[in-house]
Amino acid sequence: MQVRQPGAAERISRMNARSFFITLAVDDLDRSLAFYRDGLGWPTEGIVGQEFHDEVTGADGTIAIFTLDGGLLLTLYERTNLAKDASLPAGPPSSTEFSLGIPAESREEVDQIAWNPSQ
Repeated sequence: MQVRQPGAAERISRMNARSFFITLAVDDLDRSLAFYRDGLGWPTEGIVGQEFHDEVTGADGTIAIFTLDGGLLLTLYERTNLAKDASLPAGPPSSTEFSLGIPAESREEVDQIAWNPSQ
């Protein structure tokens, strides 16, 4: 009897559909912070990370973080810094300027989190 190996689509369908961070690129961090904090009432410690700077990409770490239901983190990051962080040129504003993140220190750890249902 021959055992058929699952195809890519079947393997992907078993991947955990989880993300821990959603980062939105914004033009004006202060204004965006006010919208989510004051307009929507979402809790935050405000703008943090001003002391961090990536020597490789040139991105600075200034960011606003909101903890949402279920522990999901929404972060707001200036567009120019998100582009630098992704090693991409900054372009005109676009709805595609965001990132999804899993806190991991290696590709192996990402695979463990993404593919292990007990995580």
